[in-house]
Amino acid sequence: GDEGQGLRQRTRTMCDALVRIPGGREGIESLNAGVAAAVAMAEMAFVDAAAAGTRAKS
Repeated sequence: GDEGQGLRQRTRTMCDALVRIPGGREGIESLNAGVAAAVAMAEMAFVDAAAAGTRAKS
């Protein structure tokens, strides 16, 4: 969504899930869509691996 205001309410109601990527290093204000998707997919892989009792492949 827009960095200042986020997703519009109409868009939010159409989503199956909403996630937030917390800020990291100082000076980084936003992530582009590709980087945000990579961060989200990596986190999902780690969560799935932890639930299965295995280690996520990198």
